[in-house]
Amino acid sequence: AASPDGMDVAGMDLENIRHCLALEREEERLEHLHASASVDPRELERRGVGLHNLRIMSVEADLYGRSLLTLKPTGARPLPPTRLSPGAAVGLRPAGASAAEAVRGTLTRVGGSTVVVSIDELPEGGLREPVLLLLMHNEVTYRRIEAALGAITDGTVSSAASPIVRALLGGQGGRPSELLVPPPPPPPLPLELCRNRGLNEGQRAAVASGLAAAPVCLIHGPPGTGKTTA
Repeated sequence: AASPDGMDVAGMDLENIRHCLALEREEERLEHLHASASVDPRELERRGVGLHNLRIMSVEADLYGRSLLTLKPTGARPLPPTRLSPGAAVGLRPAGASAAEAVRGTLTRVGGSTVVVSIDELPEGGLREPVLLLLMHNEVTYRRIEAALGAITDGTVSSAASPIVRALLGGQGGRPSELLVPPPPPPPLPLELCRNRGLNEGQRAAVASGLAAAPVCLIHGPPGTGKTTA
């Protein structure tokens, strides 16, 4: 089958992609459920997916009526090495409480000794200390992938996105484009050629890679690193 713009949808093996996506999604859900219910908080911290014995340093108003909580480990210990990063979905709950009592939020900042979490609202009476922070299963990424696969199947992919879909998934004989083999990175874009003169060297290198890429350039970075600004 082909989409209205001529993409070979049948050659993309979308059903296999959906099947693998469903398996990954369920495995991640079960992993987080098991960890939150049965694994010692200190072990979760050692694995880099949680922080235990936190106290609330401050509560501030955030956008759209949300609250910003700044949390810090008890005592003078710094934050341990962690896989937690800004943008991650996390749960906050009193030590010893069940996973059902967790307040969901979004991690907005990870510092040397504090983390900041944005939540919809504090539970009535607040959060009892010490607090356990745990990385949560995040459905947002999977929903976005499913929506994109649906658009490919329905033939509603925009003309601007079609070359990217062909490069990543095939659609021209069923094979991803050989153009995905990364070329040597170009030098950072000279500052005088940048519309934003405040870009640092790493950001200018990302811009140069994006301009030189054909047809796809993946630029990865947590919130606040300048992906949109650049």
